Amino acid sequence: IQEKLLVFLEKSDNSESDLQQFTNFLADQHFQKEILKDFLNLLSKVSMNHQRTTYFNQKIESILDFLKNDILSNFNNCSLFNIFQHNKRVLLFLIKNKFINIDTKIYNRLTSINDFVEYFTPELITYQTKEENTANSTFEEKREKGENDDHFCQLIRNDSVKEFIDYVNQNNISIDKANIESSSFETNPLLLNSKSISLAEYAAFFGSIQIVKYLYQNDVELKPSIWLFTIHSNNKELIHFLEENDIVPNSYRLCYLEAIKCYHNDIAHYILEKFLETINKDDVYFDGLIGGYNFEFFSEDLIKED
Repeated sequence: IQEKLLVFLEKSDNSESDLQQFTNFLADQHFQKEILKDFLNLLSKVSMNHQRTTYFNQKIESILDFLKNDILSNFNNCSLFNIFQHNKRVLLFLIKNKFINIDTKIYNRLTSINDFVEYFTPELITYQTKEENTANSTFEEKREKGENDDHFCQLIRNDSVKEFIDYVNQNNISIDKANIESSSFETNPLLLNSKSISLAEYAAFFGSIQIVKYLYQNDVELKPSIWLFTIHSNNKELIHFLEENDIVPNSYRLCYLEAIKCYHNDIAHYILEKFLETINKDDVYFDGLIGGYNFEFFSEDLIKED
């Protein structure tokens, strides 16, 4: 199931026939509740951590739409929220499309996380006032995109190196010291949870190799942490660039787990085969491996009785 899901999501187009083929496959599985719960957890993890192609979010939503009756008949409000509780982008879709209704418990959960409050402001106001609160189109568009809304960040994401250089010069930005400002519209966990993100790390996250190379050529230090951001880009060329320039991560084990968490399995196998001999069940990183919910790496020798 995971293999077919990733093939479907990683295709660059958004054809109706591909969707039909995948949903037909799901229908043939005749999901029981526990397997459906596993699949929704898988879907949540993939949608949060995998590299997002052009139609990535639409495909996730199409899958949820297809499963809506099964989901609503098997999960109550709270249990469904618990599955997607860290997934801002999918939670927005579930609330808007009446999979989840905001009640007192969910309202308290949403308001307990700072960057959730602004992101879900219209829904929280509606709950408070019991009157429909409609966000303006610009705000809605930024929420749907789920990325930092700063223009400078957009230039980096698009790897627009010429415009990037012009912007840096016009605004006197110190490229070796500047950091990316946080945004409540951001929905990528690594970006949300990082206290300080350099321009190089942000560029690496989106595979913007021309900007990374420009920064490196202009004596900007590429720190070991850039490996984790590069893994999120699923850009093998960028990984080889780091290797060629002797940029070494703090831990190849953490990089391996990061690749598993992102479902960038080719990169995970590459790191394992080139830099790690084994990962065994007694390893301190084992729980992180299981928590990644990536079934490709659940071999028999990684199963513990407890």
